[in-house]
Amino acid sequence: MIVDEPHQLVIYVEERQIIAANPMIDNYLLKALVAFDKYGTFAKTADHLGVTQPAVTRALQKIEQALDAHIFDRGPNKISLTETGKFAVQEAQKLLWTNKAYIIKVQNFDQTQAQIRIASNAPGPLIILRSATSK
Repeated sequence: MIVDEPHQLVIYVEERQIIAANPMIDNYLLKALVAFDKYGTFAKTADHLGVTQPAVTRALQKIEQALDAHIFDRGPNKISLTETGKFAVQEAQKLLWTNKAYIIKVQNFDQTQAQIRIASNAPGPLIILRSATSK
């Protein structure tokens, strides 16, 4: 059962209550997670995303807090994804693709709504244009 209250989402799963204070996760966090999976280090991830290494560290900490799940194994001078983390990467990639598809669909629809007005002083171009659009 899901109860949607202001500023929080309450989900009851098998008699267990899960409360997500902010059920929305920003795309930049999802991008950071996917990039970390691809590049494997904070430095390479930061370079790919065009941000600083501390920004990547904060983003990955933030997504782990938002998910309220253990997605990273932290060791001395090494961090890697847990199995839950690998699953989170797969789901993040799906969300990013869905978001991109959404944007493309809206842009394509918007282009179908555009109108072009053509004016001419000479009748010839308008006669040709009318015959071309009537087909």
